[in-house]
Amino acid sequence: MRRGLCPKCQTPTIYRKLNGINYGGNAGVFVYTSWLTAASTVETLICTRCGYFETYVVDEKKMAEITNTWEKVG
Repeated sequence: MRRGLCPKCQTPTIYRKLNGINYGGNAGVFVYTSWLTAASTVETLICTRCGYFETYVVDEKKMAEITNTWEKVG
């Protein structure tokens, strides 16, 4: 989707917004890395044809914390 093409319906009808979808708090999502955490900025991409969307955490500090506190898959 970050290249402008929907992986579901294959159309170039993708739009993006920082904190475009709210999962908690006033902005961003809560990605827990400790008992005390703040909302993280996310980038949301949505296809206006089929409604498919993807959300990415764009907070580099939070991504570094995740590598130290979450279990790696694979």
